[in-house]
Amino acid sequence: MRPLPLLLALTLGACSSAQKPRPPLGALPTAVTTAEPLWIPFRVHAGRAVSLEPRESHFTELRRLTSDGHAGLPLWAPSGAELRYVNRADCRTIETIDLETGRTSRVTHATALESLVTADTLTATECDGAPSAHATTSPHALHGTAPVSLGGITNPHAMPTLSPDHALLSWQAHIEGGADGSTAIFLSAANGARPRQVSHDGLINAHPTFTKDGRRIVYSSDRDSVPNASTFALYLTEPEGPVTASGAARVERLTFGDDRAPRFSPDGRWLAFLSSRGGNGTDLYVARWLD
Repeated sequence: MRPLPLLLALTLGACSSAQKPRPPLGALPTAVTTAEPLWIPFRVHAGRAVSLEPRESHFTELRRLTSDGHAGLPLWAPSGAELRYVNRADCRTIETIDLETGRTSRVTHATALESLVTADTLTATECDGAPSAHATTSPHALHGTAPVSLGGITNPHAMPTLSPDHALLSWQAHIEGGADGSTAIFLSAANGARPRQVSHDGLINAHPTFTKDGRRIVYSSDRDSVPNASTFALYLTEPEGPVTASGAARVERLTFGDDRAPRFSPDGRWLAFLSSRGGNGTDLYVARWLD
């Protein structure tokens, strides 16, 4: 009767060895993708979707946020979930649009409204026959309470803007010896040191805004206007990037409507701008940015 336990032990051993996991047959498949995840924390639902011009390859999800033709200079709320702009039908009114819900609100008889994390201020000015609005940035807001030199930024229409890392400053200014009304884009260190001119076409170049990486600037210009019809478009340039044969920074045209006043969202994922492409005055648009 003694051989029975030995036989039982051998049988159990064989079963346990048969149940051991085996290595997979061949290497497991892998995949590499650069596509954006299917989930995105924030999307714009306000306004209505409009078709993109096929050449506007840096944009997707273009939406028209207003339709009354009276939109003025846009600025982002610090959260990036709201856009604020001056209603040019009544230049004492500032409108706010919640980009997720589409809800709107307004401040009437406003004098100023704090907007960006850099303490940009949207100022509603009296119409006086020519509706206008401008943004001003306090030097104190850029560098705490220490006063800094802004390298010649002395007028309220300079539209200064900081790079996302707060290392660079860009603005628009009149060109010495240039034609009446002509402006150029300038770039300097955030404290105003080492200022230099970025655009050199002698026309109207305005409203600079930095891309998320801080290396490139989007701005509006009438450089491609046809004679007797001044229209604007948005352009992209990289001041420290490749240059043309003349030594100037290369410029890429981004839009092909009558577009101006671009502003990137705080996270750099969305670009708001004004446009007359709808054919009913100037309205506010927003698009998701593609590199």
